[in-house]
Amino acid sequence: MQELFQKLYNILASGQNALLVSILAESGSAPRGAGAHMLVDRTGRLWGSIGGGTIEHQAEKLARELLNESRSLLREYHLSRDLGMICGGEATVFYQFIAAKSPVKELCASVLRQMELESDLWLITRLLEEGEWQMGLFSREEGLSFLSLDQKTLQHCLRRTPGCRQIGGVTYFVEPIMSAERVLIFGGGHVAQALAPLLAKLDFACWVMDDRPEFANTDLFPAAKMVSCVDYENIGNHIKIRSSDFVVVMTHAHTFDFVVQKQAMRSSPAYIGVIGSKNKVKTISEQLAKEGFSTAEIARVHAPIGLPICAETPAEIAVSIAAQLIKARAERAGD
Repeated sequence: MQELFQKLYNILASGQNALLVSILAESGSAPRGAGAHMLVDRTGRLWGSIGGGTIEHQAEKLARELLNESRSLLREYHLSRDLGMICGGEATVFYQFIAAKSPVKELCASVLRQMELESDLWLITRLLEEGEWQMGLFSREEGLSFLSLDQKTLQHCLRRTPGCRQIGGVTYFVEPIMSAERVLIFGGGHVAQALAPLLAKLDFACWVMDDRPEFANTDLFPAAKMVSCVDYENIGNHIKIRSSDFVVVMTHAHTFDFVVQKQAMRSSPAYIGVIGSKNKVKTISEQLAKEGFSTAEIARVHAPIGLPICAETPAEIAVSIAAQLIKARAERAGD
């Protein structure tokens, strides 16, 4: 997606118009799902794909015509009847004419900047009559820009999967274009080594930290975005915990678990999970209360970490933790 917005920005900055072709919805055996894009300029397809074959050939041809006519179009395709494709699915395709002088150039610049900052980002397109549209950008850090929506409508829009939302008789195409959800794993032991590659496949960005150099080793965590050797007593010297972060505490000693958990709780991340037995959790909760943490603050911590699936091995425990993180992420996004 970063490449798409960079190319679109470059086209618009050069003074040229562009046509963005997007699949808004699909059913049956359509070749690509909602959120597939193809960018077309005056020379033809510049980036992306909406499925190849007949649908893409016809879409590129129509996109160039619409680009010349400076207009947008929403079109429904029955792939067998309309295009002779044997897959037989249906697709809703939006041909979005973007003028060089439109605010979309500034929106692209904002997207690229916030991608560098690793912000949660959603693209929200309000579909109007006769192909007209309005586009906005929402990030958790900077809020909504380029579009005006009331808070209730905005909350209905923020979902983890791309698709159309019917809200108050108006259609919105909503697409999450970047997730800033980091999983900060404190402790590089066997469970972390099983958990990190699993989370990477689930579109979490994993950061693994340990105070032992032999465990803060990139060879152990090839799927992690970053691996660091840190001082558990002063984790703020190594990383700033953000409100969108998911913190997983599984160090090699109960004392360090407590030290890390206490610092993480003061940063109020989206999720904190701590490995350990119920007895350990009870003891640490009592210590936290003595440190001044409220009952509500302590109750926010998932401890023992993971969903209760009778997990025993590191791999099974990793699955239980990953499942809980999926649930926490979905609840945070409003799904």
